[in-house]
Amino acid sequence: MTHSTRFPKAVLSTSRAEFYDAPLELKVCDADGNPTSIPEDLQGHVFIIGPVGSVDSPHLEGDPSVVLPSADGWTPLVNGDGMVYRLDFHRTTTASTTGKAWLATRRVEPPSFYADALTHAPNSPYHTLRFWNLGISRFSLELGLCNQINTAFVPVRFPGDPCDRLVVTNDASRPYEIDPRSLKLLAPVGENRHWHPLNRSPIPYPFRPVMGSAHPAFDPKTGEFFIANVQKSLKTILHAPRLFPWRNGDRVTGWDILHSFVTDPLLQLWQRWHAIRQGSKRASDDAVHLMRWTGKTTVESWQLVLEDGTPVKIRQSCHQLGVTRRYVVLADTAFKLALEDMLPSSILGRTRQWKSQLWHDLDGANPEEAAQTVKRRAGQWIEWLRERLTYPQSPNTDLYLVEREQLQRVPSGEAVVAQKVTVDGPFTHYLTDYDDSDGAIVLHAGMNYKTDPAEFIHRQDSSVFDDPELDETLKSLAGMMTAGLDINAPAAIAIDLDTKQVRQCELNLPEAIARTFYIGLYAFRDEFPSDRIEDLYWTGGGAWPELLTNLVYGLYAEGGDRRVATEEILKLLKSEQYAPVVLSHFRIDRDKLLEPNASPDEVVTAIDSYSFDRQYYPNSPQFVPRPNATSATDGYIICNVVSSDRLQSCDGETTDLNSSENSELWVFDAENLKNGPSYKLSHPQLNFGLTIHTTWLANLPESDWTRPDYRVSEDFDWLVSQVTEAYSNNIVLWLLTRGRSPQIARNIRALFDEIYRRFNQ
Repeated sequence: MTHSTRFPKAVLSTSRAEFYDAPLELKVCDADGNPTSIPEDLQGHVFIIGPVGSVDSPHLEGDPSVVLPSADGWTPLVNGDGMVYRLDFHRTTTASTTGKAWLATRRVEPPSFYADALTHAPNSPYHTLRFWNLGISRFSLELGLCNQINTAFVPVRFPGDPCDRLVVTNDASRPYEIDPRSLKLLAPVGENRHWHPLNRSPIPYPFRPVMGSAHPAFDPKTGEFFIANVQKSLKTILHAPRLFPWRNGDRVTGWDILHSFVTDPLLQLWQRWHAIRQGSKRASDDAVHLMRWTGKTTVESWQLVLEDGTPVKIRQSCHQLGVTRRYVVLADTAFKLALEDMLPSSILGRTRQWKSQLWHDLDGANPEEAAQTVKRRAGQWIEWLRERLTYPQSPNTDLYLVEREQLQRVPSGEAVVAQKVTVDGPFTHYLTDYDDSDGAIVLHAGMNYKTDPAEFIHRQDSSVFDDPELDETLKSLAGMMTAGLDINAPAAIAIDLDTKQVRQCELNLPEAIARTFYIGLYAFRDEFPSDRIEDLYWTGGGAWPELLTNLVYGLYAEGGDRRVATEEILKLLKSEQYAPVVLSHFRIDRDKLLEPNASPDEVVTAIDSYSFDRQYYPNSPQFVPRPNATSATDGYIICNVVSSDRLQSCDGETTDLNSSENSELWVFDAENLKNGPSYKLSHPQLNFGLTIHTTWLANLPESDWTRPDYRVSEDFDWLVSQVTEAYSNNIVLWLLTRGRSPQIARNIRALFDEIYRRFNQ
């Protein structure tokens, strides 16, 4: 098998350098590389966010600002502190020149960031409290979860606000507001006391694990910001059907006996113990709370229940919310949280510590050979464990529709009813039309069939293809998301509010194979909110054979509800005839969607597209409207583009010291994608790596925005007091820490006093 240019390894490196005081002036070229200027009708400010590793990520040799977040072969690229990039056209906070563009960058630094930095500092007195990479997250046994806010933005503007405000988000954290001008982190949405932890834990943490939404919903017409707060029972978190297949058809197995007589009683005992601790008759460990924020430090919250009173339960995640005039729409999205994603990155690394001891334990064996044997065996064991701790995404998507009128009459803290509707097929991202006056809720979803955004390549993985070169390339891309095993497609989905019947129309299969082999991120003209979304831009791709692992094949090769047979998918990948990424424009006809006899081809139509060469990995598209735009396509599409295998953007030996060798920003005319990029922006210090979502603001505040109503010490001190009291007085913690718990309590208190001094300075 001969191979064309592979997936660019430059995505594995990223810069942690900050340029918020002196933004970088970007070099502007046309598509042929000739210097030019930004057109006058390309205006405003594009915000991009992405993970940039952690305080202990290994640095690239010769450039301390560039890190390799996944160098251990086990940590996903999404595990990292957030970096906000602001792309300014014609003017920035420090300059104003027509035709130029600048880039400002700043890390997102919540209180846990300072804890991470302080515990990893040289000769730190808090070293024993440090965080470790735990798969997709970062965790400390004493402090809890590090809040890596690195996923998306929500622009907000509440009544009385003089300018747009900006919120940054992550699935596993409270959202935080940042100042669009200084890019400084300001305050969280709601205080700690307003948020329920993901799970009731017997060990208290000052940084409690919290499950929210990476895409909350804001309604500027009413000034309401909605977000989900998800709680999961231990049984739901430990959901591992490949490890514990409780039933094999109708035949009772040994697993059934274990489940009935061991697991269930233990879980019931756990729940009763928590109920006693909470002073209640029953602990509801699976719950979803719909929260509403109106710009203050406080938030309101309602628990969602079904019409029979049963609590709503999220098995995977509530990655995105939607809002219509009368409803809030929540979804159990296909971004699962599996135990496999929480395995520590240090397991394999610890086998290196065994080398010096092996020759004492293995009589007559060569120490190096023995070490390699143990390491290989450990890797095989961990691979076996990963295969059984993970599970496929849900084949369908459960939606929960909450009538907003309930929130006006039901007091905060009580329950409101959510109506459950199930849609065929899985999706992670979706948008909603604001208009529901015709009796229907319309969603625009990216259907990711057999394509799992929660699975990442590990160095222990192997290629599904019997090809040594592909296998070696796959291992070298550890940390990157895996490819899928079916054809994805954009879809328009209508839910009749009277009958709850669903009509779903998707892009036809030939178009989907050519444009959305894997569906990525979206862009559109967001009118805050959009009454009807008629034009959407999606990135599609995934046709890189080196990104498909045997683990993913084992999860998704079998089973029905496929668009294309598994064997055909493998042939398509192996043929390499499809461009890995295509930027496409699709048009949706809502009126046709609501006509039962209209064909899907009349509802979702491919209008225009651009296919990138195989050596490019574009991501994070954003629509920028022209001033006084007359249509939803009157503007530009901007995306970042990573290319080559160069991990360093500029090493001082390149032919052009004014440009990056691995990262650019491309600008397309939104009405003429097929013509390719109109402009390319670059800088020698531009080193993106993986980025995620984006947004656009027309203007920045005239001065720095502040949140004087927020006090970080008041937000955290009650939690810190609980934790230090537990470590000071709890005999179980004293035994678990071998008598060190009083010192741990003192260290935690001293650490937070230092955090209070540093945060938001």
